[in-house]
Amino acid sequence: MIKMYLFDENQLLQQLATQPALARSVFALGAATRLLNCYELFAIESGVADAQRLRQIASEIWKSIYSGNTKKESLISAIDEVMELLPDSGESDALWLHRALAEDAVSALAYAIRSLTAPDEHQESAWAARRAYEAVDQAAIWNLGVQPGLVENEKNILNHAWVQRELSRQQRDISLLANYSYHVAMRKIHELALSEVSLSIDEIPLPDSKT
Repeated sequence: MIKMYLFDENQLLQQLATQPALARSVFALGAATRLLNCYELFAIESGVADAQRLRQIASEIWKSIYSGNTKKESLISAIDEVMELLPDSGESDALWLHRALAEDAVSALAYAIRSLTAPDEHQESAWAARRAYEAVDQAAIWNLGVQPGLVENEKNILNHAWVQRELSRQQRDISLLANYSYHVAMRKIHELALSEVSLSIDEIPLPDSKT
């Protein structure tokens, strides 16, 4: 029988509570890293000057975790810069979905960095994962062309391959943290996050390429 994954924030908080602070941040950063290309797709199409800046900041945060050099002042500065990358909330246009996904990518990374500034808390890490889940949930609604809220539609949205893929990856990362040493799990999660995307351009093509 195929396992069905749910996004249960309370359960996730309980799972994160059993992990050291840095491990929780690694989990959050993994979820945020998978979303980076969503920001890049929107940034390139909308003409943002530096479409790679969000990824560069994420890379810098990964390096700081590896080195153990997570100074609060630098992290706060990084959060400020990340938040400046939030897309302008303009009128609805052809890029509305990509704009929403870009917002999720920026917010997920901000939450992941904030988790490093509050080592006694684990809510920020759960919020990073929630933004990753909400991104694929929104994309699934668009792909299915359904109205959310209805019981049958919500079931189909949850069952959507993109949603189940992201939720399974989140649980995989939790499992890695639970079953490997922190350093081994960190490298595995980082490598996987760099090789995976929450959504590809084939799955969420830009408006002029959708048939």
